Amino acid sequence: MVLKTFQNMSPRELNSDAFYKKWSFVASIGNILFLILVINTGLIFYLLAFNLLSFAAYLSQAKKKMHGYPFVIGYANWITLLRLTLIFTAAATLTWANDYITFIILTIAVALDGVDGFVARNYKQQTQFGARLDMETDAFFVLLLSTYHVQEGNVPFWIIWPGVMRYIYGVFTHFAGSGEEITSRKFRATVAVLFFIVLLSASIIPHNLSIIASSIAGGLILFSFGMSFIGFFLSSLK
Repeated sequence: MVLKTFQNMSPRELNSDAFYKKWSFVASIGNILFLILVINTGLIFYLLAFNLLSFAAYLSQAKKKMHGYPFVIGYANWITLLRLTLIFTAAATLTWANDYITFIILTIAVALDGVDGFVARNYKQQTQFGARLDMETDAFFVLLLSTYHVQEGNVPFWIIWPGVMRYIYGVFTHFAGSGEEITSRKFRATVAVLFFIVLLSASIIPHNLSIIASSIAGGLILFSFGMSFIGFFLSSLK
């Protein structure tokens, strides 16, 4: 993940919060609504089309938010964009390509998740814009694969809930504001990585193993988000 401390933020970045909050809210609402449409029609194209437009809207702010960085958005964010492109490419192959081809494409996308962070730190290009792009790319990956695997019967239907929970949480926080996290960042990151791995391999491992692994990982994701909701409740009592 690419992170930047508050002290190192430029005034331009500090003014980017308003745009991101609006964009994140619209993206969360849109993904929830289009997910419902996909569930009812079976056409994942709607989800892809919405996210293509959504990410294009976010990236349209690049020149405003990343002024002075090499190649407009910096080296690290180009790696994140490559990850995003690979995810869209894999999505286009889901219905016709060999499962192993899709697996390889997505494995590269997941592996690059650590590379962009390393490059950002090494070249001192850690920004809020990049951190958010990285986070939203991860969220799209989870939503896309959980939806696909549910449609294919590779995982239980209820896995759609941990898959979309990031966007439900996004709508909630839009109205509730920030709250206190109960679980550690390391725990949340570990659970997220586990869910990534399970979704990545769900179509190439034995079906029974996929059911068990996705149930454990999905349950942990719901627990993690559940603790975050509890944190909001406890914060409101203070």
